Amino acid sequence: QALRSMTRDPDWQAMMLEKTLEERLAFAADARRQSRAYAMQVTEDIADVNQAAVENLMRQLDTFTLLHGHTHRPAVHDFCVDGHDAKRIVLGDWYEQGSVVRWSNSGLELSPLPRA
Repeated sequence: QALRSMTRDPDWQAMMLEKTLEERLAFAADARRQSRAYAMQVTEDIADVNQAAVENLMRQLDTFTLLHGHTHRPAVHDFCVDGHDAKRIVLGDWYEQGSVVRWSNSGLELSPLPRA
């Protein structure tokens, strides 16, 4: 969120556009490296969503299926909310692999999309 705030700042954007393409590419590569290093250091409970918040949102929206963006651990989580079967589907992070969810008559499937 801090990165998003910074990169949307018009002054920061102007400063970056004054740099050469080589400097901007180097900055982006370094930012990705730092992000991966940080993701490897955080504990699972910090890097993942809060289960109570997920359950409260499902109650508010009267749904038992939630599909959301990456938490660096693509997976399908099955659990119960107020006695109802519920499912949280987490997409991949796109650094190492993306993912796609396919729904069919037989249910849903989370499949990896390896990086080319």
